[in-house]
Amino acid sequence: KHYMKTNDIIVLKAPKWESHRTEGEVIGPCKTRKDIGALCQKLGCNKRGVELGVAKGSFTFQVHKYFDQFWSIDSWCDERHDTKQYEQFKRKIVRKKITNINVVRSDFNTVVKTFDDHFFDFIYIDGYAKAHHQLRLNLNNWFIKLTPGGIFSGHDWQYPHVQEIINQLASDKKLNLNVTGERHYCSSVRINTEGPTWWFKT
Repeated sequence: KHYMKTNDIIVLKAPKWESHRTEGEVIGPCKTRKDIGALCQKLGCNKRGVELGVAKGSFTFQVHKYFDQFWSIDSWCDERHDTKQYEQFKRKIVRKKITNINVVRSDFNTVVKTFDDHFFDFIYIDGYAKAHHQLRLNLNNWFIKLTPGGIFSGHDWQYPHVQEIINQLASDKKLNLNVTGERHYCSSVRINTEGPTWWFKT
């Protein structure tokens, strides 16, 4: 137990999650998810990219520069990711004078129908990336939207059920799995949401 004694009163202390820090094992050439964008550019599969689940846009702002056009898709409709965050994201694009980001406010299941098959060179699944049912839906709905030779990827590899689902995809599609090596916190009590990315080159 973690506790400290103050004036004869026992006060419980939160455990130090840093003690559970895990250095991710890198599989493939990309150490971080940002490196995947640079790899797309190097391989010439950088005409059109998309991120599903944008929030405040951290990843979009890291990788859009590697693509001719980049789509940022999110519904921004819950307590954490709302209209205020959506407006802030759009204002930041204007402030930075970015011209290749296309912002789409929609749920993934609806908007996927508006894109032709094999439209994107790069697809990154971030929103609901660790939710069993929605992750499976995203994989099924969006894989066909990837051009042959493109990169299909997503966040939250640190969750065991995500690994199970993605390993099954790799087996079904005969794809070689790659994983970035971001550090993350992991214990029997808690897994944080800042973790490695899984990805395939089709």
